[in-house]
Amino acid sequence: MKFVDVLKWPNPYKIKLDLMPSIAKHTHDFLVSLAAAYKASFDPAEIDKFHNGIVKFRAKYKKFDQTLWIDSGGYSFISGKYGQGDIRNLMELYIKYVENYHEDFDYFFSLDFPFRKNDDAFNSNLEKIKSINIESTNQTLKLLKDVDGLKEKFYFIIQFLDPKLFLVWRNIYSETDLKSLNCNRAIGGMVGSRKNKPGAVSPFIGVAYRAYLDFITSDQSASNKFKLHFLGINLLQDRFGILLLEKLFSTYTDKIELLFTYDTAFITNQPKKKHLNLPAFIPWDDSNYRPIVNFDEINIGSDLEVAPESSILSDLEKIYDPSMLSRARDMMDTSPEKRNLTLKRQLEKLMLEESGKKIKKDPANLEIFDPFNILSHKCMDEIMSRSIDRLGLVENIINADSYSQAVNIANDFILNVSHCNEVSATTEGDMFYLAESSLFSTSNLLWSIRKNILQTYKFHKHFVEKRDDEKLLDKMVLKFIEEFNKPKA
Repeated sequence: MKFVDVLKWPNPYKIKLDLMPSIAKHTHDFLVSLAAAYKASFDPAEIDKFHNGIVKFRAKYKKFDQTLWIDSGGYSFISGKYGQGDIRNLMELYIKYVENYHEDFDYFFSLDFPFRKNDDAFNSNLEKIKSINIESTNQTLKLLKDVDGLKEKFYFIIQFLDPKLFLVWRNIYSETDLKSLNCNRAIGGMVGSRKNKPGAVSPFIGVAYRAYLDFITSDQSASNKFKLHFLGINLLQDRFGILLLEKLFSTYTDKIELLFTYDTAFITNQPKKKHLNLPAFIPWDDSNYRPIVNFDEINIGSDLEVAPESSILSDLEKIYDPSMLSRARDMMDTSPEKRNLTLKRQLEKLMLEESGKKIKKDPANLEIFDPFNILSHKCMDEIMSRSIDRLGLVENIINADSYSQAVNIANDFILNVSHCNEVSATTEGDMFYLAESSLFSTSNLLWSIRKNILQTYKFHKHFVEKRDDEKLLDKMVLKFIEEFNKPKA
């Protein structure tokens, strides 16, 4: 499983605080949205201007071997920025960009229009939603057929969180040439879906199996790689769910290579707001991790020039590019109280700008924590992956003969991974134990993971025993979606 970093565009970072080399220490995959190119005038020149920025970005950071993902920018329609009358213009600019500039990016997502915020007239007209999205899909498919090598870059987004939309997207799949195309797949519509539902089961489990079954029953002559992307994922329990699915899918056949990816802007937004008390993880050695109470905990040691062997230097070198070490240390030396004041000023600036006013004093560059948090979350993903392997979770799911056995497996897993059933801790030298028990330390996280294991088991049993019954699979997915969307009693 790989993390794709969502970049602000057109200026991810300021020239004086260029954090891209430090970001590239931890991820090479970056997502940029075409939304930055869509203007009220829908001027094609804006597309060219947008792409000039892409070209400069790729050239500037060429040595980091970045993989560039292009988002269609369809969220601008979903959020209400554009209306129904703008759909054709959005399609036209999207196709123009892909057709003219496909050689300069690695992957791109489909442009879809599943719903529009506060637009009941559009949202209730399922035939219109289906018609518009079939048109958008067919325009893209025509382009994929005309341009060699382009279909390997294409990710078709599946909308599913509304049962009606799931059925619409099943129709889109069956009524277009997607099945013969054997394209990459993405699961969308999940931004905000977890609000007030931290302990719920991950919503994408059933549709991930649907996507995998579609892949293995499609024309596989062009590829033996199953690529599945999860849009807008940030919670640990959801990333655990992705890891479990990826490991389980890999056991179904050794002839198909898997690549599971996810993106989120949360990982770089989070430390700007919570750097004063945000727990984190950093690598300890080649195979272990050190949990820290907050970002300031690594601020120990002397000046970089005086004490090059200090622990602070060692930690910062793991996080930042050499060009940013002194700047990072300066920021770490700033007291929490002062940074808190800086954060207050930053928020005040945003409030004033919202009312049409501006303040002259610029806030401190809290982006300095972006590489730190990306590394921390990378460590979290690795810890979860090792925990699944350490406790043999995949093998246990495969060998379970009944749902009651799966319940025992899920219960044992959350008790073992959290170490909450142990009378005493292991030795202080067991760094992985400390990291694992620190990561799996909240009831919401553990209970959601337990639900994920049980839900995954249900779909796994269908896949290995009744995969030919696709109607049953769709019924299972629909039931799953309905249960997820039920308001809490």
